[in-house]
Amino acid sequence: MKLLACCTVAAALASGSAAAMLPIPLYDFSVWAATVLKKHGIEDATVVEAAFPISFSYCPKGSTALWRYQAISPAQLEALNRGEGVPESDSNFEMIEPSSAACASVKT
Repeated sequence: MKLLACCTVAAALASGSAAAMLPIPLYDFSVWAATVLKKHGIEDATVVEAAFPISFSYCPKGSTALWRYQAISPAQLEALNRGEGVPESDSNFEMIEPSSAACASVKT
């Protein structure tokens, strides 16, 4: 009987309809993003997008500029590829749009 139940569950999971019934967790990294911003002395920013654990976008208070933070910059990645130590740097912050509609609509 256990074998039949296992086969039934396996068949259901393999089908598309069973996969649609399983909950897919959506991760929100906004708490991590806010912690990173506070660590760098940015207190009043609004996180716009934080869907990935390595980067996020934010708007500083009173600004329409959209900024991005990347946990590892291209220069740091290159140093890793060469086998060198990774220097910590503020180049992880980059302005990606000086006059962003997303930041203009944020009420900070």
